[in-house]
Amino acid sequence: MERTLFPSDYVLINKIKYGVKIPKHLRNTPVIGGLFSFKDDSQENDLYTSLKGFENFKREDIAVFKAVDNTNKYLIKRIIGLPGETLKISNTKVFVNSVELKEQENFSFNYLSKKENRFATVANYSIQEFKELSEEERINLERQNKTTPEKSLSIFPESKQGVWTRDNYGELLIPKKGMKILLNEENSNTYMKLILKFENSDLEINESYSENYTFKNDYYFLMGDNRHNSADSRVFGFVPESYIQGKMIYVFSKKRFFN
Repeated sequence: MERTLFPSDYVLINKIKYGVKIPKHLRNTPVIGGLFSFKDDSQENDLYTSLKGFENFKREDIAVFKAVDNTNKYLIKRIIGLPGETLKISNTKVFVNSVELKEQENFSFNYLSKKENRFATVANYSIQEFKELSEEERINLERQNKTTPEKSLSIFPESKQGVWTRDNYGELLIPKKGMKILLNEENSNTYMKLILKFENSDLEINESYSENYTFKNDYYFLMGDNRHNSADSRVFGFVPESYIQGKMIYVFSKKRFFN
C-alpha cells in the first residue's frame, strides 16, 4: 500500500459499522494473538462470529483482514472485487464485469527504461509521480507489463500458475453467498480448496465432476495499491467476509505532518 500508507503510520479502523468480528479463539485476537501458538495447518478456519453490520463493504474500501494462510498476520489492502463479480486484469488494467476501474493517483507501478533496445527495471512511481516527470524522462519509460508467466511468482489459483501473470490475470468469478456453480474440472481446480477450507464442507468430487455446489459465504478480492510489489489476492486468493476486520477510515501519519 505504498504511497497510500507509509512506515510508522497509524490507521483508524471502523469495525462497528461493518459488523464486529468476535474471535472464537484467543489466538485470533489482534495484538495478543501472537502470544498463543497455532495447532497446525489443519486447524479449523471458522475463526470468527460476525455481528450484523449497518453497511456492506464497498469497492475501493481499504480493509484490514486476517491472513488466510493460517498465520497470525493482519494485512491491509484495497477491496477491488465484490461477491458475485467477475474480475480480469489486462495489461495491468483492472476490469470488473468488463468495466475498467479508474486508477487512482497514488497507485504505483514499476517502470522500465529503454536503453540500447533493451528494457530494464528502473523505478517504481505512483501515477502522480510519473505525471510530474519531465516529458524527456517519461518518453523513455514504459509501465512493466508481464505477459510471460514466471515460476518464481505465485499465482492464485494454482491451476493458473504458468498461465496467468499478475499483470494479465483472469477472468475469475468471485464467490457469493447463495451462488450455485457446477463443480466441473475447471471450477474444482479454482474453488475446491476454498470450499474445503472456509465453507466447513465435507464435499467430495466424483470422477465425473458433475456435482453442484452452493456457496455459504461471501468472498472478496483485494489488491495492494503498489500493483507490482504487493502480495494480495492474486497470490493468496479470495478473502472470506468473516476475515475482514473493518474499514480504514483515517491515517495518522508523521510523514504527512512533517513533510
